[in-house]
Amino acid sequence: MRRVFVLTLLLLVSGAALAHDLAVWAEVVKGRVHVEAYFSDGSPVGDSPVRVTNAEGKVLLTGRTNAKGVFDFDPPAKTALTITVSAGGGHDASARIKAKDLE
Repeated sequence: MRRVFVLTLLLLVSGAALAHDLAVWAEVVKGRVHVEAYFSDGSPVGDSPVRVTNAEGKVLLTGRTNAKGVFDFDPPAKTALTITVSAGGGHDASARIKAKDLE
């Protein structure tokens, strides 16, 4: 009985942890960068901080996702960009845009 309880508890905890996995996707559309952020269950990462940095780690732009987990922006420079979304609790994920994709 105790083994069943422990196994059930482990499955519940691992399932809860997976629900907080975060995915960030970015692409260039008509010269603008389009970003979408979702949890592993498909729900959007709404109203969360976004940080855009260059290859050296310098912050070029900050903002927030909308309720649908979307953040669009004009690239601040024609350089490689890293877009990081923070969902809180140490849950961060990033996507990268190559400089050549901004030309």
